[in-house]
Amino acid sequence: MKLRTKQQCPYGGRFELNIPEKGMVGMGSDFDMLLRNIREWRRANGWPQGLGLEDEVEQEVCLRYSVECAETDPRLAPNRRFTIADVVTGTRAMLRQALAGNPLVSLEEAERRAEICSRCPFNAPISGGCAACSGGAELMALLIKGRTTRHDDKLSNCRICSCYLRTAVHMDVEPQWGALSDSQREQYEFAHHRLGCWKWMPPPQ
Repeated sequence: MKLRTKQQCPYGGRFELNIPEKGMVGMGSDFDMLLRNIREWRRANGWPQGLGLEDEVEQEVCLRYSVECAETDPRLAPNRRFTIADVVTGTRAMLRQALAGNPLVSLEEAERRAEICSRCPFNAPISGGCAACSGGAELMALLIKGRTTRHDDKLSNCRICSCYLRTAVHMDVEPQWGALSDSQREQYEFAHHRLGCWKWMPPPQ
């Protein structure tokens, strides 16, 4: 993944990264400004600069702003906003799983998953806001018996499978994995290795 240009303002007006665990915190109206601000943040917080820092920052930017990049890796989920049609697709998958009698995971596991999804760039908002899908959200709450996590206000839909994340984090991963296409499984494998995604199952030995 490479940015088409590092000197122009991206769509939306700026690049922004907030990944303190990787030493990448900053924003800029173009990539060069973003990189300068990340270097300043690193100096202020005792992080080494590193010879490969520019490439590492570029890859993180391309994960979150793929429309600004060329040579898109097919394992990356498309950078898009969700519509009601996407929500319906994800809701059907959740309904099939619930009707099959699949148990819910522990609250501790749901919290762990929700924390991962809350900071994932593949967690995408729904166009038109939640008012457009409030009925679906109420149904999803029934499927998980009204359970919540501390991160619910940061969860929307997954760009890979269209599932409603506030529900998906509570459900067993095996039937969710079984409903995916081969390309979606490749995207989840990529997300697991790059972002720690929980919704990935290694192939059987």
